[in-house]
Amino acid sequence: MLLLLILIHTFNCLDLKCVSNDVNETYTRGDHLTICIHFIDIIKQIGKRLAFDVKVDRYTALYAKNSYSTLKVDGLTNHSIAIQVNKHALISPQLNYVINSTNVYPIYSLVINMQDGNVTDLIWDNGCWDSSMECSDYNVTNSKGEIFSDSNNYYKECTKEVDCDAKFYISFIGTDASGNYMESAGKRISRFRQYAISDMFSSAKNIFSGYVDEIRT
Repeated sequence: MLLLLILIHTFNCLDLKCVSNDVNETYTRGDHLTICIHFIDIIKQIGKRLAFDVKVDRYTALYAKNSYSTLKVDGLTNHSIAIQVNKHALISPQLNYVINSTNVYPIYSLVINMQDGNVTDLIWDNGCWDSSMECSDYNVTNSKGEIFSDSNNYYKECTKEVDCDAKFYISFIGTDASGNYMESAGKRISRFRQYAISDMFSSAKNIFSGYVDEIRT
């Protein structure tokens, strides 16, 4: 379900806001939770926000339909992506989405870390598994100023714009407010690194057809 898309006037992490009607700070498995995906123009320091409703500990695929073509109309270049959960000040490190009009990173895996039902961290769990795409290693700085390495697949050229729309796998790890352990993180793609999974990763793109949302102005 598409909840909201608005302009952001800065990409400073302190100024990014995620709209939510939730009043509780803690969650149990099955509770509804809002995540906001920020599409940030690094040069112009403006962006768009897309909000999704997900269930805690449900492995979910989110497809931001037409995100590539919508941003392209605005002069698509140098866009990054960051994810925020509900009212929490926590926000994920910013990752590249579009370096220029051709180099596009379309698929992301995010693990939401909870402790006793509180969101404590947002962890990127990306990797390079699709042999049909290019692979890139790079350094990422989180909100604490800590630097870590990441890798992801990207397209050099978008022959089909739908392939370059942003797509996200969301999973959870840790414990909920009742002390139950999260189970969805066991399904994240990195769990299968020991196998020959490039074909599985390519096929997994198809599951997004069940979770279609549209980025709009």
